[in-house]
Formats: sequence, C-alpha cells, structure tokens
Amino acid sequence: MGITLNDTNISNVFSLTYPMQFVWGIIITFFGTAVNIKKYKENKNNDVVFSGIIWGSIFGLIIFGIVAIFVDKYIIFMNMDPQIYHDFCLYSLGNLFFQLVFSLIMEKLYFENKEKLANLHSFCYNFLSFAVLIITSLITKNTIIIISVTLFSVFIYNIILSIWQFKKFKFILNFLSCFKYESAGLSTNLFMLIIYLFGFKNSFTFGNEYIIAINFVAMITDVLWDSFGAIKKCAKVDISQNNFKFKESLKNGFLLISLGTTLSIVSFFSLFNTFKVTLTIGLIVLAFQIFDFYLSSIINTLYPFLQLQFSATKTTIIEIFAQTVRVILSVFLPTAYCTEIGQCVASIILFSLYLFIIIKYYKLENDSLIFKEKINTTSQND
Repeated sequence: MGITLNDTNISNVFSLTYPMQFVWGIIITFFGTAVNIKKYKENKNNDVVFSGIIWGSIFGLIIFGIVAIFVDKYIIFMNMDPQIYHDFCLYSLGNLFFQLVFSLIMEKLYFENKEKLANLHSFCYNFLSFAVLIITSLITKNTIIIISVTLFSVFIYNIILSIWQFKKFKFILNFLSCFKYESAGLSTNLFMLIIYLFGFKNSFTFGNEYIIAINFVAMITDVLWDSFGAIKKCAKVDISQNNFKFKESLKNGFLLISLGTTLSIVSFFSLFNTFKVTLTIGLIVLAFQIFDFYLSSIINTLYPFLQLQFSATKTTIIEIFAQTVRVILSVFLPTAYCTEIGQCVASIILFSLYLFIIIKYYKLENDSLIFKEKINTTSQND
C-alpha cells in the first residue's frame, strides 16, 4: 500500500495497530484453540466450538469497535499523527476483526485434521484481501473507497464460509472450563498486549527514524512469528489426539525458522532503501529478532506439551514470570530498543526453565517424551 500510493508512511500503521493483534490473540486462544481442545478431551461435539465462534466474534466486534470509535485518541496515545494514519488505522482495525472471525472458523478445521482445506481457505482469503486492496489502490487514490471495497470483499467471504460451516447446534454460555487448556497462552497474549501497547509508545518517543525501522523489521519478520502459531497449533492438535512426536516437531520448527530467517534477511536488504530505513538501527532491531527466532522455535515446541501434559498451573506461572520481566523492561528501559531487549530476556528465561523441566522429568523414547516416574513405576511392576 505504501508503494502503490507512493507514501511509505502508511506502512507504519502495521506497528500502530500491532498491540491490537494480541487482543485478536486472546480471543482466538480462548474461543478458538481452547474450545477445540475441550471438544476432543471432553464432550466430543461441536456445540462448544460453534458457540466459541459466536462469542469470540461478539467480543471482537465490541473491542475493535470501541477502539475504532476513539481511533484518533488511540493514535495520539501511540505518539503518532492522526492526520496521517486515521483512515488506514480504521482499515487495520476492521481487517483484524474480519480475520478474527475467519481464524475462529479455521481453528475448527485444523482440529478436524482438515488442514489442506484450511490452508486453501487461508490462501484464498489472504489473496482476495491483498488483490482487492492493491487493485483498488491502483484504480483510485481515495482511501475511503480502497478501505470500504477491501473490507466488504472479506466480509462477504466470511459470510459464505460461515453459512457453509455452521450446522444446527446447542448454544453454550459457560466457557470457564476451557481456561485450563490455554491459561498460559491467554496470559502470554495479555502480557504481549501490555508490552506492545506501552513498549511501542515508549520506543516511538525516540523519533520517526526508530518508528520506521521498528515497523519495517516487524513487517518483514512478522510472517515468521505467525509461523510459530503453526508450530504450537500442530503440537496442540497432536497432543490432544495423542500423536505428538517431539523430535519431528522440533526438526520441522527449525526448518521453518531457517527458511524464514533467510527470507527476512533478503527482504531487509532488498527493501530498506525503499522504506527509508536507517541501516544501523534496522540491523540492530533485526539482530534481536533473529536471535529470538531460534530460542522461540524450541520454546513453542515445549510449551504446548508442558501446558497439556505436565502442569497447566506451573507452565502459566513460568509464562507470567517471564512476561512480567518483559513488561518491566519494555515499558521502563530508557532506550528505543526496550521492546527488543525485553523480548530476548523473556525468551532466555522461558527456554531455560522449560528445558530444565524436560530434562528433570522426562525421557525421550521412540520420539515421545515419557514421564520418568511412569517409567520407574512400570519397571518396578515388571
């Protein structure tokens, strides 16, 4: 959009609304992932899944709607200019809401092992959004028309998808029992919301060159961070269905990260001049991200296993501790790199503690993590 409209400042909306992605994440984690795990571990029917999609959509509409109503105040809070970012901030909020509804339905498909169908829909949905946005921006420079046409296209896609997927079901109101399945994930997303809401506000006070560099690196690396969701999701699906292969999951994670790192580096050097990024600042931010890529690939393989198989309470406590440290560093460090420093320190903490638990309590046997106490009990019985 920044290139087609000849205004690369538009791309900074990505970081402007980045904190709101974690509102999206909280809703998906609870009303998407957790309810699907509940379905397979408890009642085996789709009532809780369909109800989760509806409730998640309602909460998303309320939250994103409120931010949209007070959009200029939100932009000012983030130390950015409402005159520049007003329209496309609204577009970003609308897009996040429609992606929320779409993703809630995709969660259902992934847990039904219909990943090929889900991947096809994901490709079609994102291609439609991208194509309509770019084509419309080439036809007209009127931002209201561009935003309206693009959002209307994905709205229609969601309507058709919902009609196709929804069946008759019993509406459920009580979701408290779902909390235990994703307590760590919920706490992480809540902390991430605080981190980027106040951390980016802190970073952006240091000037426009930091806004541009942080936003640019976030754009070229965020696809890779989204892929961590795939690592966690695959692990959760396999664990909920007793089909988790530890080494295979770890290997796939490393392959994905290595490919993503290469693409991020190529993208950086190909595009940093186009987006007027200060090279030194951009490389420092990118270095922090690459360091965290590899730690997080291991963390996101271990975390779902420990959450579902070891102790949801202990895993959540560890997550809360690490994210608390990250919040403190991100919000209060007097440097433009505060969010990156907090991010890496939190990952070091999680990596160290998760690895300690695995080494202490588990043994790898036939590519499966087996609880040592269970092995000892079996040996004594033999």
